[in-house]
Amino acid sequence: MICGGYPTIGHPYDDSLNPFFLFALMFGELTGIRLVVFSIFLLGGLGMFYLTRYVLNYNLPGAFFSAATFALCSHGACQFTEGNLEKLYLYLLPWLLAFFIKAKNNPRFIITSSLVLSMFLIKGIISISVLVFLFLLACLYSVEIKEHRFRINFSYMLIFLMVVCLAVSLCAPKILSTLQLLAQKERFLHWPFENSYTAISQYTAGQGRLLSLSRLYESLLVKDVYLNRAGDFSQMYLGYIPVTLFFLSALMYCRKTIRFIVILAVFIIIASGSNSPVDLFKLLWHIHPIFHTIWKLDDAFYIYIFSTICIVSGGAFLLLDRIKEDRRLYRYTAFILIFSSISNMFFTNQRYLLHPDIKLSEPQFDREIPRITPVKSFFQVQENYTEKTKEDYFYLRSNVGIVNFQQDLIIKIGTHAIPKYFVNKGDYEYLSHPEGRLELNPKYKGEVFFPNEENQAHLQYFSPNEIRIRVISKKPGQLVINQNYHKDWKTNRGSIGSYQGLLSVSLPQIGAYEVVLKYVPLNFYLGCIISFAALACFFAILKF
Repeated sequence: MICGGYPTIGHPYDDSLNPFFLFALMFGELTGIRLVVFSIFLLGGLGMFYLTRYVLNYNLPGAFFSAATFALCSHGACQFTEGNLEKLYLYLLPWLLAFFIKAKNNPRFIITSSLVLSMFLIKGIISISVLVFLFLLACLYSVEIKEHRFRINFSYMLIFLMVVCLAVSLCAPKILSTLQLLAQKERFLHWPFENSYTAISQYTAGQGRLLSLSRLYESLLVKDVYLNRAGDFSQMYLGYIPVTLFFLSALMYCRKTIRFIVILAVFIIIASGSNSPVDLFKLLWHIHPIFHTIWKLDDAFYIYIFSTICIVSGGAFLLLDRIKEDRRLYRYTAFILIFSSISNMFFTNQRYLLHPDIKLSEPQFDREIPRITPVKSFFQVQENYTEKTKEDYFYLRSNVGIVNFQQDLIIKIGTHAIPKYFVNKGDYEYLSHPEGRLELNPKYKGEVFFPNEENQAHLQYFSPNEIRIRVISKKPGQLVINQNYHKDWKTNRGSIGSYQGLLSVSLPQIGAYEVVLKYVPLNFYLGCIISFAALACFFAILKF
């Protein structure tokens, strides 16, 4: 339905395999998205509480402080405001960290770690930084200090490999579909210069996407600095209390927090890019082309910075255990610290709902979705404008395809479909009665047709995965379907081929009969087999 036939299952932003997609199916698109966002923030806070309370053994006030500051940090609000909903899934990071640490003593947590990691892999690009984080974590936990001696224990490296392998196997349907889609792309993903580190580094710096010491200070502690040079919301405001408690905890419990301090330092250097004397991001960029997809270093790496600060800062509350006998002083001190910090962050971050730059009063926020009656017979249109609008959604709801879909597909493939109409803004209102209102394309021959006009074809049923056509063939010919050719289409009659980039079926048989085409993505089904086989093997290993 988009771009004349686009294998959306392989797109990084496609949520078909995402468990949270059930919210949209059950409650509708708008309510479903709100529930997804709320659930992610809630689960993120609970994950941080679980990590600090039951894995790192913080006291109750410290665990609650870490969880609250993590959930209320302005980074999530910035991502939501910018519409980067896929990056909100990084708020599930504490669960991955908790399960991974516990997997050494209980192998069953390898499965739960893999399940959480698979959520990141399904979301595509965000998984790159997660894998870097998890590998660094495994390396740091492999170094142990016993009897004042350093020794290397490769248990966590083995756990890392098992978690990644199982997660990749679980996501095999998505990964294989994405690789197939990438093989079809006709050009670069983001920029023509994305394979030149010098060019992308200069561009990223010019956009204000690189961290520096002054930018780090402003982002963490200055309320009113929340826009980068590109005009995007980019901040991780925590306030002075969490940052002060971070330094206090790092000083008092250096041995316990050293791993997180190293993680913090590494990701500050990575997020600094070419601003750093040691450009670790350049090293990653040259390791594998997959890192070429990252150019917004603030979006990609800020969460590892502020989440680490939140984790370590909660440890400072362990100092209150020294006055635990005086319950009143203990409770009052904990309450003042927690309430002051949370209140400051909560009221500060309200600007992301009230600031005029956000324009939350636009029609897509303050009105219901218009009642749209799907057209009886599927056809496609071409928009006469290039900017992204909500009208793409309205066309799709109307059972009308868009050959030049304007949204962020990232992975562009060639489109050969012929639109029936050329449309302008607001024309979606005329889909049910287009005569005289929409501009008809003179080159349009129908959604199904024969180049040989003696034969006839009538579209009986259309869906993204199945097409049924009634044909009356007076002599052998080539049936053309107004969809991009793809090798995964199968037919009950004749043979699949390409006709000027369009899907076609060679029909040697004469007479009246039905042609049924079905989209059978073999890579997807192969991925499903791999996923089930991996789960079966892993459960068998655990059992024995």
